[in-house]
Amino acid sequence: MYNGGELPDSGAAPGELSLSLTDDLTEMRVSWATMDQVVENARVVLDAPCPAGGCTFAADTRTYSVLQKWWPTFNGSLHTAVITGLEPGARYTYRVGSDSPGPNTTAGEGAFSEPYSFASPVAAGAPTNVAVLADMGTVMPLGFAVAEKLAAVQDSLGVDTAMVVGDLAYAGIDTAFPRINVSKDDEFEWIWDLWQIQNQPVAATRPWMVGIGNHEAWYNWTAVTSRFHMPNGPTVGAVPPFWWSMDTGLAHFSHLCTEFDMNPGSPQLDWFAADLAAAASPAARAVTPWIVVTLHRPPYSSDQSWENLRADIEPLLAQHQVDLVVSGHMHAFERTHAVGANGASVVTPSRTDGKGNNVYDAPGFPVYITQGNSGAAQGESWQRPAPAWSAVRWANGWDSSPPRASASDAREEAPAAAPPSAGGPGPGPYEATYTDSFGFGLARFMNATHMSYESIPITGVFTDTFWIVKPISGAQ
Repeated sequence: MYNGGELPDSGAAPGELSLSLTDDLTEMRVSWATMDQVVENARVVLDAPCPAGGCTFAADTRTYSVLQKWWPTFNGSLHTAVITGLEPGARYTYRVGSDSPGPNTTAGEGAFSEPYSFASPVAAGAPTNVAVLADMGTVMPLGFAVAEKLAAVQDSLGVDTAMVVGDLAYAGIDTAFPRINVSKDDEFEWIWDLWQIQNQPVAATRPWMVGIGNHEAWYNWTAVTSRFHMPNGPTVGAVPPFWWSMDTGLAHFSHLCTEFDMNPGSPQLDWFAADLAAAASPAARAVTPWIVVTLHRPPYSSDQSWENLRADIEPLLAQHQVDLVVSGHMHAFERTHAVGANGASVVTPSRTDGKGNNVYDAPGFPVYITQGNSGAAQGESWQRPAPAWSAVRWANGWDSSPPRASASDAREEAPAAAPPSAGGPGPGPYEATYTDSFGFGLARFMNATHMSYESIPITGVFTDTFWIVKPISGAQ
């Protein structure tokens, strides 16, 4: 039996297990890899009691190929099975494998993974917690540490689903090394394997949903489209994993791909307009009152913004009262105030809660999060002074936030000791505290009127929590 925690000794041993949602709340998709291209009868096996769909689910098997150069490429197989007939609120234990022999198997035995368990997809209209990451990678430098942190706290935080908003593995690094015959157009497929291995403690136990960033583009998006299968969502015209949507619990997530055209009349923007219109309808809001948009490049960031995205999508965000927008790309954390009209309309917090956390009461515009601090190297340079819409920001080990009337986690400040720089300390509550500035976010959708978002560090002191509160009707 193989636990998937390292590259297997046998080509038939399964690893890189990952769950994802489908468009049906009674289903769960299971994906995994083997290093052999040919395995016999690849399947998922569930322990009793089994769902209505049975105990065994056959897998589709495929592979992909990319340019072979002097380093190893992917020569294995990718397997995907869909478990059906799940009961709401139930937990299931499963293994993946095949009839092909693996390490530590006896004659006639197939290679199977260790058992993992998962819960049925969160029911429509139920509270849910979604972990949010972006710009993760493996060892460049701390994607693995973010993955370990999330795995350690996922149960205590009640994480139901994880979402990575682009720049996943950094298998293509967009950097040339001519001395060793590596060009900017090259991708290292084994980095995809390492990334999926490091994430398996989370991805094998709850849905691991992905969006597309610029670092997935290598070889015409071959690796990411072969390895990950996202739902379409309720709106015709989705092209997963590029643009797609999902309903989970109280929230509707609409994912865009900033690497493709979003100009008026483009297929993606037409789909997005239709998806938001459907999600904002009274019938949909009665079940999923919260609308979240995810896209890799940030429309608002005081590190670097993509103003063209604002022009493309802001009218739709305002029209359909989107609550939250989450991006990455900049290797930093930043929260804006509720903002619209190309930055001309800024709604600051109306109050704080009992712990000093900001509360936005029916702000009328979305709050924007840049959650690009989930592992990739940080070398950011902030706009100084911060724009009026920037609320909290940190990177490079420093809090560079503008002045805050109240900190989420107030600490006594040490004397300033850091050299001033565009990426160095600012007037935030931690400006003189150098610490790791890596982590992930957690969006909690509690009921029809209250949601919160918390930035969770690996080990450092930088934290931020805020609330959005709105009327019972669902719209802001």
